[in-house]
Amino acid sequence: MKSQPVSNWVEAVRLAKALRNATAHGALSASKVKDWGLQKPLLALSDNLAEIVVAAMQKLV
Repeated sequence: MKSQPVSNWVEAVRLAKALRNATAHGALSASKVKDWGLQKPLLALSDNLAEIVVAAMQKLV
């Protein structure tokens, strides 16, 4: 699998949306994530999305 790093928040959100769609339609399962070694990248994406949420909440507060 070829990959490119996510370089900004917009790309992180787009990637998260694509992964959500893939899991919702059954194309990406937990076993495939494990088989393909995607645990660490998905955890990193979760951390990045959490940063976006925190930044948004700080703006609102």
